[in-house]
Amino acid sequence: MKTPSLALALALGAALVVGPVASAPAAAPVPIQKLPTPTVPFDATKTITPKFVAQKNVKIDKAVLKVARDGRILANDVPRISLGKGTYNVRQTVVYRVVTQAAKSEETTIPNNTTVAATCTITAIERTSDAGGVFDSTCDPKDTSTTDYTETFDRNGTWADDLETGGTFLRFADEGAEGPSVDAPAGAFKEQAAFDVQRISTTKELAATVTTPEKTSAATTTALSQKLTVKSRPEPKGCASKAEVRSLKLGYDEKTDKGTGDTVATVAKKLDSKGKRDFKDGSLEQRSYKACSGDPVSVGFASGRAAYAFSGPQSG
Repeated sequence: MKTPSLALALALGAALVVGPVASAPAAAPVPIQKLPTPTVPFDATKTITPKFVAQKNVKIDKAVLKVARDGRILANDVPRISLGKGTYNVRQTVVYRVVTQAAKSEETTIPNNTTVAATCTITAIERTSDAGGVFDSTCDPKDTSTTDYTETFDRNGTWADDLETGGTFLRFADEGAEGPSVDAPAGAFKEQAAFDVQRISTTKELAATVTTPEKTSAATTTALSQKLTVKSRPEPKGCASKAEVRSLKLGYDEKTDKGTGDTVATVAKKLDSKGKRDFKDGSLEQRSYKACSGDPVSVGFASGRAAYAFSGPQSG
């Protein structure tokens, strides 16, 4: 048996070497999708909203549309818009933030001698002189944006009548000369009375729930522009479209008491129907015409010419 040549062996070895596989690009946090072409019933509209898919760790600040047609801006910075038949320039814009740290809550303990704000309730009072005495109280720490306290602590102190205000002056023990004091209103210093303290030291370790706020990245804006065509089904026969109703010529001359708009025959031609007569009284007449969408259209004639028109239920 012949031994393979060195060149052949090297060629075979090279064929077995596999290079690094390119990793797929990371998905965009908020990919905006192109709006599909809608088809609506004749004379109807389609409500358009931004079309996107956000990843789970994304917060959407704003998703809006800018819509223009024939160079004229129809809407800007709106969350939705209803569009009828036609071709539009649509720009979808999404502003988002990526959550970099989820909010979390955990049970913990707050060390003794922590300064807090609290609501304290008097539990016992003793007068030790004509001017005042001592008191006991239970203090409930006020929850903050990140800390919810689940325990109370006891505090005692001294009280004295405030002859100047007619109230009561309180000072908690063991707070030193600069410690917190409270002016209680007259009549409030009694058992079960509660008062707020802006700064007081705890007397024991307290159980609490501490919440770490959510953190997000700076806001990022992404956008996608496209042409959007809204298609409409064919116009039904024997009914008036919105454009046909807008084409009516209306008017009334008060001096002659006559209409100045389209004739009855012209209105019938424009609205694709002779209409149904609601009433006729001398030179005055009103006819109702079926609309391709919405309520029927009523046209009033004076001396055979259109004077007014409105949409609404048919008479009778």
